[in-house]
Amino acid sequence: MARVALVGPGAVGSVFAAQLALTGRHDLVVCARRPFQRIDVESPEAPASVEVDVVTEPAAITDSGRGGVADWVLLAVKSHQTEGAR
Repeated sequence: MARVALVGPGAVGSVFAAQLALTGRHDLVVCARRPFQRIDVESPEAPASVEVDVVTEPAAITDSGRGGVADWVLLAVKSHQTEGAR
């Protein structure tokens, strides 16, 4: 199972995070400014609520003590926020 880290769970990042979590085929960790417990997806086809593992420090996605180093990192921040995502 690949460990995937998603940095920037805004509108776009939340969609990707929710879809990755719903597949159940990835060990997902989300890096956000503020902690939260789940992502609610409103869709006419299938509304869903998925629980996610959230960290607030980008360095935590490389901490082997939190489940291992990420195999993939998806960066879903605005271009002017890229520096803060380091």
